[in-house]
Amino acid sequence: MSTSSSAKDTEKAGPPPSRITVEMPDGDRELFMSFGLLNELASLVGGPEAVPNLSFDAQMSRTALFSVLVKRNKRGTPIDFEDDDDPVIPGDLSPETAEKILDWVAGHTLDFFVRRFANSVKLFGTQAAQLAEVGSSLTSSPNSAGKTHSS
Repeated sequence: MSTSSSAKDTEKAGPPPSRITVEMPDGDRELFMSFGLLNELASLVGGPEAVPNLSFDAQMSRTALFSVLVKRNKRGTPIDFEDDDDPVIPGDLSPETAEKILDWVAGHTLDFFVRRFANSVKLFGTQAAQLAEVGSSLTSSPNSAGKTHSS
């Protein structure tokens, strides 16, 4: 029997589930990855190369956990948490639960970046001829920026 990777190992993985249930110190809690939250987390992470920082950068981990766990109103705006007696990130949150949340966030942000890049490649591919034409006309124009004429 061969130990090489099967075709199934290389199949495209889908996005993580939009909702997960995690065990919090005060009971189970369902988390939902909305577009607004995903956008906030993608902005925090910055790009696909920084996704591992969710696991290894303490400040990024804490900020991501805060963004996911803060209670929000129907518009997605964080509810005033400073008046709440319970901390957004419980002091007794288990490492396993925190890691589960961070892995879920990492999966969503990486999937987001990969999908956006793939869609951008498709878009540029459909416009390749037009982009080449524009680029060609810019470089061949006698009055284009950067060219100087001697008198």
